[in-house]
Amino acid sequence: MDKRVIRTKRTIKETLCCKAFRPRRCHDGCSEEKSIQGKKRQFEHITVKTICDEACTSRITFYNYYSDKYALVEEMFEDYMNEALADYYALQKENNKEKDDIKGYNNMLTAIINLVTNNRDFFEHTGTASNPYLYSGFYNYIYNCVMTYINHHHDNVKPKYPINQIVTLMCNGLWGIIAESFSANTDFAELKKNIFGIYNDILRSGLFERTQPNLVG
Repeated sequence: MDKRVIRTKRTIKETLCCKAFRPRRCHDGCSEEKSIQGKKRQFEHITVKTICDEACTSRITFYNYYSDKYALVEEMFEDYMNEALADYYALQKENNKEKDDIKGYNNMLTAIINLVTNNRDFFEHTGTASNPYLYSGFYNYIYNCVMTYINHHHDNVKPKYPINQIVTLMCNGLWGIIAESFSANTDFAELKKNIFGIYNDILRSGLFERTQPNLVG
């Protein structure tokens, strides 16, 4: 891909993360959305024009790369998941050569936590109330990631209850903890420690039957 295209697309994505959610100010200093009273814009209220204005990019340029703002977000989700997967495989190579299931799951959690904390400018806007579209979109990526992991290791760790219900519980719980940590400004190290503790207890609980000591993959 041409370097100019990469640079332009990066600018558009960074603008959505860092600028587009902020209420715009009128010339007299008042907020353009008085009813919001200082709260950040919801994704549904952000237009392509807003993104382009903030990015100092023409709408013609935007539409050269994306059909609409939803296509932009979809590509961002794919970028983020590729980032998380690369992190996961690097961690597996570094500390889990024996392919232990608990370590593998911890590495997956670490990759997700690293992704969210490294891209907080975007993910702090993915709450269920503030931006349900963004929440549901990224939730689906996490859900599919966890579902794939558990299905891949199904012969070694068998869920006691329907797998889709357990994965839904685990993913909603994980995202709820992360969202709460944003609101409370929880220390990253403490967040990571607590999530590992909670989910390791879940993995060792009666929710899963561990049939073999280690997993492959």
